[in-house]
Amino acid sequence: AQGASSLRGDGLLALTAAAGAVYAVLGRRAFAGGNALGVLAGSAVWATVLLAPSAAIELAGTGMAWPSAETVVLLLYLGLCCSALAFALWAYALRRLTATQNAVVGAVELPIGLAAAA
Repeated sequence: AQGASSLRGDGLLALTAAAGAVYAVLGRRAFAGGNALGVLAGSAVWATVLLAPSAAIELAGTGMAWPSAETVVLLLYLGLCCSALAFALWAYALRRLTATQNAVVGAVELPIGLAAAA
């Protein structure tokens, strides 16, 4: 509140950076095989299974209504057209680019996404 950084917040940022580095190293190894889309699909399935309980708790805790058909269609669009395509391209990059090149791509993702949204 007074401009000072929080040790807890800084620790979470460092933990996030470390997790991203581990994910990139393990992802490069996992995607090095012949079936990158299979690994990507398996990751998505496991993420869905592991995140579903916390999503259900959040949904029950907030009392939020079930999404409308239009909302479901929009969520499917975001999941399939935006996220799936982005992850497929990221998997391609992990297989074919160096660590430095992947770091540069990761650094420009947000500005490019913001520019595209604008």
